[in-house]
Amino acid sequence: MSMVARNKQEKAVHVAHLLNHLWHGRTDIALTYLRQEVQAKNLQQLAALVTYLEKHRGRSSIMAAAGGQANRLAVAGWKKESIRSLERVRSIRG
Repeated sequence: MSMVARNKQEKAVHVAHLLNHLWHGRTDIALTYLRQEVQAKNLQQLAALVTYLEKHRGRSSIMAAAGGQANRLAVAGWKKESIRSLERVRSIRG
């Protein structure tokens, strides 16, 4: 949005609005907002953002993606703890 918005205030408004909709998987509403409400300082960058969102429209919401990342981090933590546990047992057994 930095290359699309005309100033920092507009960027803050646009980002807040877009993230609200994208977080909940409402890509169509976000695209409508970009097409109708945003007055871009760089039309090519706005077109690139719209194209990106259209291309990835079928994917899950940001919230689901964040949840997936949290799950991966949790599993990685469990694996790390399991390895530490095994190392302690091996060091005790000698």
